[in-house]
Amino acid sequence: MRKVLCGIVLVAFSLSISGCVGMIMPDTFRVVMKAEKESRKGKHEKAVNILEEYQKTHPDMPPGEILWHKDALVQCYLEMGNTSTAISVLDEFLKEQPYQEDEHPYLELARLYLQQGDKQKAEDMFAKAKELANINLRLDIGWRYEEAKELDRAIEIYTCISQDVPYCYKAYTCLGDVFGQKGNINKAISNYEKGLELNPVDVAANMCVGSLYAISGKKDKAKQAFEKVVKVCPEADKEIKAILTFLNSAAYDAFLQDEEALKYIQQQGDMNTAIEACKEKIAQEPKTLKWHFYLAVLYSIKEEDKEAEEGFKKVISLAPNSDEARLSKAIMRASSGH
Repeated sequence: MRKVLCGIVLVAFSLSISGCVGMIMPDTFRVVMKAEKESRKGKHEKAVNILEEYQKTHPDMPPGEILWHKDALVQCYLEMGNTSTAISVLDEFLKEQPYQEDEHPYLELARLYLQQGDKQKAEDMFAKAKELANINLRLDIGWRYEEAKELDRAIEIYTCISQDVPYCYKAYTCLGDVFGQKGNINKAISNYEKGLELNPVDVAANMCVGSLYAISGKKDKAKQAFEKVVKVCPEADKEIKAILTFLNSAAYDAFLQDEEALKYIQQQGDMNTAIEACKEKIAQEPKTLKWHFYLAVLYSIKEEDKEAEEGFKKVISLAPNSDEARLSKAIMRASSGH
C-alpha cells in the first residue's frame, strides 16, 4: 500500500519526509535486536523483560513498530513453550488495533489457535485475514486511481471503505491526501483529523495536517502536529526544527496578518482560487516575494511538484537571504533527497 506521504511535502508548509514515514525508530530497532539476541542465548525471560520494559516507557509507538515489538514478544513466549500467553499478547493487540497494513498477524494468530486445537477461533482469524486483505486491495485500487489523477473515483473508493470499515484509519488519511490534491483544505483537514483519532501517531497524517493547519493560519495546531512527528519519528528532528523555526519567524507572522493572502483559504478553504489569485498578483507585482512564495507553497500542498520547484527557485532568486528563501532551499534539498 502506498505510503500516504512521499516526494515533496511541506516544510512549515512543505517538506519531504519520505525517508521517515514507515521507518523503524533506532531505539525500537536496538531494543528488539537486543531482546532477540538474549532469546537466541536461551535467556527468554530476560528478553521478555527487555521488551515489556520498553513498551512501558514508549507507549506511543506507531502501529508498525508496535506490531514488530509484539511479534518479538510473541516469539519469546513461544520459545518458552508458553503458547497461551503468546496468543493473549497477539489477540489483545489486534483488538486494540484491528486495522493492519497486512494480514500476517491474523494468520499467525490463526496458526497458534490451530496448534491448540481451537479450530473455530482459527477460522475466525482466517476470516479476519481475508477481510483485511480485501480492505488493503481496495485501498490499493484507490491509490491507482489517485496516481492516475482520477481523484473523484479515488474519493468514491476511499469513502466506501471508511463507511464499510470505520476502524480503517488509512481510508481517512487517503481521503485527506486526495482532497488536498483537489485544493479543498477543509475536507482534507477533516479527514486527516478522523484518521488521527484512530491512529494518533501516524507520522504522515500529522505532517500533512500540520502543513494544512500552517497554511490556514492555525499556528498552535500546526506546532502540535509537527511536535508529534518528532516524538514518534526522532529521525525527522532536523526537518521539524526547520518547520518550527519558520512558524516562529517574522515571515510567518506577516503571513498571519495578511488578510489578502489568507482570505481564500480561511474563508473558503479553496486552494485553487488562492492559486489563481496569487498568479494575478504576480502579474501585477512580479517582484513581490510573498506572492511567489505563497504560490509555491500552494502548489506543493497539491503535489504539483514541478510548479512548486519553479516557484521556490523564484523566491530564492528574488531574496536569497530571506526566511522564505531559507525555507525554499530546505524544501528543494529534501525533494532531491539531500
